[in-house]
Amino acid sequence: MKHNNGKRRNEPKNQKQRKRYTQPENMRPFFLITLGHAEWPSRKHVTKPVILERILKAFDCVSVVISEESHTQKGAFHFHVAVHARNANRYTYIRLILKAFPEFDGPSCDIKAHRKLATAVAYAVKEDPNPLIWGDPIDWDSVEAANRWINRKEKDIESQQRGTSAPHAQGVQLQAQQALYARMEQLKAQGDELQTRVGQLIEALEAEREAISQFINAFLETQRELLNRVASIEETLKSGKAPREEGAVQREGPGTVTGGKGEEGPTTTSHTPPHTLSPTGPMGGDPPNPP
Repeated sequence: MKHNNGKRRNEPKNQKQRKRYTQPENMRPFFLITLGHAEWPSRKHVTKPVILERILKAFDCVSVVISEESHTQKGAFHFHVAVHARNANRYTYIRLILKAFPEFDGPSCDIKAHRKLATAVAYAVKEDPNPLIWGDPIDWDSVEAANRWINRKEKDIESQQRGTSAPHAQGVQLQAQQALYARMEQLKAQGDELQTRVGQLIEALEAEREAISQFINAFLETQRELLNRVASIEETLKSGKAPREEGAVQREGPGTVTGGKGEEGPTTTSHTPPHTLSPTGPMGGDPPNPP
């Protein structure tokens, strides 16, 4: 981080501040550097001798241990660098390390300070039986003790994770079951509603079918009656007789008229010839008796 004057905030500005930076509480003499994915083409030129050269150029070192550890991914590996330096203070040592390894930017360069060199070396040589060692001899008994402490710490962390993960997993499983049951109830309600709707549609279709059937039967009956009347008319025409309509008047003979139906039957009107006068009397009767 820079001020307006262009200087870094953590840089000592004078002799007094520089003296304060070199006090024991501000020093970080033991630290571990992890350079990840060293197999990348842009990093293949960074080897153990190159790493040692850059570390010695950046710090006044007492001891340096460089090891190599393989990744789970095939062909991938990273470097561990355990350093004991005299002039590494907490304000500047991270910046100097990042400047020494510009190829490893961001999370590819991990830096951690340790209280003892043995702890940093124990982390570094965990998987490399032939590390590169420079400087003062390493107290391997202390490294072995630190390694046992690291293994015990990792086991404790793993057991704690298992202990805390089991209830968490049970809670997650319970939530999943509850969500599943809720979904099943929702689907059941939707199925019942769908079944009711289907039943209503079936009843409506049955009613429509019954109405259509009645309409067809009435139509067929009307058609049958019309056909019968047409057949009767054709038969009458073939026999030469006109159809007799209701209320018609028919003359049956001379002097007789037959009408339609009355209240008590047909009415017949007869015409009688006029009376003839007798020549023997004035009124056509017998002659009168003498007095």
